[in-house]
Order: sequence, then structure tokens, then C-alpha cells
Amino acid sequence: MEPSTVQSVALAGSVAGDLSIWHLFLQADMIVKLVMLALIFASFWCWAIIIEKTIRMRRLRRQATQFEENFWSGGSLDDLYDRIGSRPMDPMSAIFASAMREWRRSSGKGAREGDSHQSQS
Repeated sequence: MEPSTVQSVALAGSVAGDLSIWHLFLQADMIVKLVMLALIFASFWCWAIIIEKTIRMRRLRRQATQFEENFWSGGSLDDLYDRIGSRPMDPMSAIFASAMREWRRSSGKGAREGDSHQSQS
């Protein structure tokens, strides 16, 4: 046999034909198919969560910017609290509303205690 001559020989058990993803999927065992389908489903689910969280973060960032503009506008904080109401829509408004409630509660309690001290004197 000459060194320059190479003969191709079909190997036993060699893959013949199509190596496309679809063909490989169809030739796979049922367990492999189920695992692959579960992985595809999990991938879609993860991407849905990623997209939803991205949209939510953008909305919260926009609401926070609007709240900051209202807060630093120089208007009355009582008016801002009255506009926000008892159901704030974003975390910054919720913190502000909670702080205003506590401030009003403590200033109301202080005024009542001050009145009782003056009447006793």
C-alpha cells in the first residue's frame, strides 16, 4: 500500500446522515427529550422573569424620579403627603408617607402633652 493512497472505510456504528438539532432530538431517548423540553421551558420562564423585572425596575425608577421632583420642588410636604394619600405607588413615596404619618402622630402627641402641662401649671 502506498503512503499517498488513503482509502475511506465506513466504520461500524458511525453516524450516517443528518446531525441537525431536530434530527438529534427525534433520535434521542424519551427521558432525554423530557429533560430537553423541561430545560427549554425553564429558559423561557427565566427570560419572562428577567423581562418583567427589567420593566418593573424602569417603572420604579421613573416613579422615583417623579417623586423626587415633587419632593424637592419647594412645595408643602403636607400637600405632597395629601396627594400621595394612604396608598403610595412606589417605595420612595411609601417611605415618605410612613415618615409623615409618624411625624404627624408625634407632633400631635407633643401638642396634647404640652396642653396638659400648661393646664396643670
